[in-house]
Amino acid sequence: VLEQALAVDPAHAESRAKQGQVLRRLNKHADALAAYDRALGLQPQYSWAWNGRGLALESMRRREEAVASYERALEFDRSVIWYHNNLIDLLLEMGRKADALAASEIAITTLPNNAMAWARRGLAQRRTGNYVASTESYSRALELDPNYSWAWNGFGLAHLSQHHYEDAADAFERATQLSPKDVWFWRNLGDALMMIEDYKAAVHAFE
Repeated sequence: VLEQALAVDPAHAESRAKQGQVLRRLNKHADALAAYDRALGLQPQYSWAWNGRGLALESMRRREEAVASYERALEFDRSVIWYHNNLIDLLLEMGRKADALAASEIAITTLPNNAMAWARRGLAQRRTGNYVASTESYSRALELDPNYSWAWNGFGLAHLSQHHYEDAADAFERATQLSPKDVWFWRNLGDALMMIEDYKAAVHAFE
């Protein structure tokens, strides 16, 4: 279908970018990058294509270039939470914790009522060792979305880092209730239960 669309209009930026997405999902990252570049040659302010380009570059381990692409996506559209998340996550992976924290501040300023933005801020704060502030950010995320299991897990990790083991266990238990197939949530619950010496419940969590 995309080939037909491009045959009709080779200069259709959206179709070129969609071609890039399909190629990326087929793990043809170099071809995907070329498609995104063609889309951006046609429409330089196309934020969705810049984000896709970043994902392709990240898969190719060209991380600095991926960061630049995510930043370009945000330059043209800060309303999409995934653009923020992709940038923050990659910066953390690269060990650029201060930059990730700064990016998370932009996210919550731009999207103050977005639970994912607050949860990413909590992640960045936790990775920089500011556990009290991290707990507060996760708490705000959960006010906005009480069923956000990833935020419950992060909330638990922030409490765990402060040796608040019972609070951590409660948070991890909530995460497992919401996402029972996530093995890491169960593992974190088991660790917290061991810290409060509830070994019977810990055994069940690790099962």
